Amino acid sequence: MNIIDVVTSAHSGSSGKGTSYWTEVSTCSRASKLRRKHGDTLRLVKPNPKANIGVMFHAIAEQYHLGKLTHDDIAWGMQSNLDADTLEAIRIALAYTQRYAPDHFGKVLATEKLIPSNELETMAIARMLGLDKPYTARIDLVTYLDEERLAYLEQAHCLLLNGPGIYLVDHKTHGAIDSQAQTHAELSVQFLAYPLIWNATQPEPCRGIIENNVVRHAKLAGKSFYLAFRATQQDDLMMLQRWVQWAHAQEEADIPNLAACRGKFGPCEFYTVGLCDRK
Repeated sequence: MNIIDVVTSAHSGSSGKGTSYWTEVSTCSRASKLRRKHGDTLRLVKPNPKANIGVMFHAIAEQYHLGKLTHDDIAWGMQSNLDADTLEAIRIALAYTQRYAPDHFGKVLATEKLIPSNELETMAIARMLGLDKPYTARIDLVTYLDEERLAYLEQAHCLLLNGPGIYLVDHKTHGAIDSQAQTHAELSVQFLAYPLIWNATQPEPCRGIIENNVVRHAKLAGKSFYLAFRATQQDDLMMLQRWVQWAHAQEEADIPNLAACRGKFGPCEFYTVGLCDRK
């Protein structure tokens, strides 16, 4: 497989109406409504290069874990006349593939698995959540860990996993090390939801979800790569049901959340481009 084809055809990775969508709805119904209407135009006006790098890294990682791209295939891309963002994604992928073998996380069962994939899975998720609106998931990597590989990962990454079985893996790229990665994994709505969605729709339940973190350091060394893990907990389903039902109730509202206008990384992009007057 040609590395150029992989990065130029990379998709956004969005599952549709998944955790990111419902998180934005619950944060600000006005912003969510504007993104549905103007999202494509906004991406042209205010492109996000860091997001593009993450999308391309995901595309490369998918083909690598499937065995369709090798480390040498990826290295060839660095000799090409590509833009800076694409070369950065390839640089990160090169360091990643030098450190991790394709089966580092166990026997690969699926990559970029979209759930639901049929009407029966849609109905199973609806029954689980107690509503008729969709909740989707796109799982980066699904693997099977036997006892030997499980012991290796626990020792190599100082993790406490949940026994042999199926594991979900989610790739994350960051600008800096997250010193509280394990706590953030425990608090993640995505990591709460994905195992529940898998277990509601698939014949064999998963043992939990591994967060595979890659930091975009200038020098990609050991500290640039680390993992976190979250197992499903007793009250997860009740918590997810309550949150999703509340988020769904906000979907059709057109009320700006004034507390969200000043975000962590600056003012709301819809306010910045004049699409929202905060009224």
